[in-house]
Amino acid sequence: MPTTSASASLTLAAIAAVAAVSLPASAASPHVPAASAAARLPLDLRAALLRTLAEDAATRCALPSGCVRGDVASLGTPDWLEQIVAGDDLVDNSVFGTSVAIDGDTALIGAIEKDPLGDAVGAGAVYVFERQAGAWTQTQKLVAADGALGDEFGASVALQGDTALVGAQKAPIGANPTQGAVYVFRPVAGRWTQTQKLTPAQAPADRMFGAWIALDGADALVSTPCGMLGDAAATCPVYALHQSEGSWAIAQEIEAGDYAWGDVFGYQTALRGGTALIGALGATIEGEVLQGAAYVYTNVDGVWTQEQKLVADEAGMAAFGWAVALGDGVALIGAPYATIGGNVQQGAAYVFERADGRWSQRQKLTSPATQVEDRFGIVVAWLGARAVVGTPWITDFEGTRTSGAIWLYAQSGADGYVEERVLLPSDIENFPTFAYSIAASGDTLLTGEPIDGLASRGQAAFLTHSPDRVFADGFEARP
Repeated sequence: MPTTSASASLTLAAIAAVAAVSLPASAASPHVPAASAAARLPLDLRAALLRTLAEDAATRCALPSGCVRGDVASLGTPDWLEQIVAGDDLVDNSVFGTSVAIDGDTALIGAIEKDPLGDAVGAGAVYVFERQAGAWTQTQKLVAADGALGDEFGASVALQGDTALVGAQKAPIGANPTQGAVYVFRPVAGRWTQTQKLTPAQAPADRMFGAWIALDGADALVSTPCGMLGDAAATCPVYALHQSEGSWAIAQEIEAGDYAWGDVFGYQTALRGGTALIGALGATIEGEVLQGAAYVYTNVDGVWTQEQKLVADEAGMAAFGWAVALGDGVALIGAPYATIGGNVQQGAAYVFERADGRWSQRQKLTSPATQVEDRFGIVVAWLGARAVVGTPWITDFEGTRTSGAIWLYAQSGADGYVEERVLLPSDIENFPTFAYSIAASGDTLLTGEPIDGLASRGQAAFLTHSPDRVFADGFEARP
């Protein structure tokens, strides 16, 4: 989830004032199951040790009921592993985990306040992690070749194959402050290397180009959610990028046919197989302000064309479209400000399916474990056929916000998507923003926690589905 600016419009400020991460840093140190002493071990043995440590950590939940809170189960369940990671040179207020991306055995984690020289002054950095023999290890740190104070390089990240895209949403371009830029990295001699910097040729100041990025093959979408900033008369397109012969270029400006300032069109986007899903969380629907909408576009002969506008079947200030994700013929759309049973801002997520060329709402996902202002649905993703819904806020029995949570929903015939499991951090007291950002690939979820127990240095957690915890790396055959 990209960060919002302090100079956001009044419309979004009403949302962001509550949603912005502002939790106090704890003096306690979180448990990080990646002991430095293990770094010198052979990779296979190290992986087994890390898995054992993760299992041990998962059995110690900071909850009155041990590892279960109501119907919310922690990572103490037998088929999920947790590995907590952090950048090797973080300082206070680096906010590592602001953005995350994962593809196979490679992951990117953004730290928008990290300075390449060591200070936390907002230039930004992105850390590369690779899975080796089951354990995730930092292998590189990416910075912009021309990075400067306040750029927020790493506000967004996208990764697929040999392409990494990094947004620097506040980078000044010429005399235009906060115009933003996107950097392209590709492997050169085994190291990720900056190969391009992209900016819109005619974009004005405060466009925030690069606030969100979606990537699929040779196509990418770059958001400019300037409904939060700047000139109320300005349009805020989503830029379609295309790669040809190894070079990326801006191919099109995508705009909603009924765009209105304050819609925040493009706050989040998703891209899959020639279909684009673009959220507009501030859209007014039939007089209901901030109800929100999501737009579907299809790519026909290289041109993105609006196909449909999706809205939830219930009215109200829900911020529908705050988060979006695309699966195979299915869409997941978060509405974290939805009122559920009288609970304001409890939140919901909606499943839409495509049939005969039309998208229609199939299901509304909620959880009885959430309460007022938990904002369920502020992040969404697909883990294979599972729907993933999260929130950085969740309220415990005493009404205190202790951490975030991630819900997994599995298909169950006529019942649609049924809650399968809820994942909580193993060290709940030191994870106040668990599920702030989320990405999924294969059997692994990656979540960023930019505010942790170390004065906002930040950390991230890899959550891997593995029925054989300790011996999943070749010591013993999987059952």
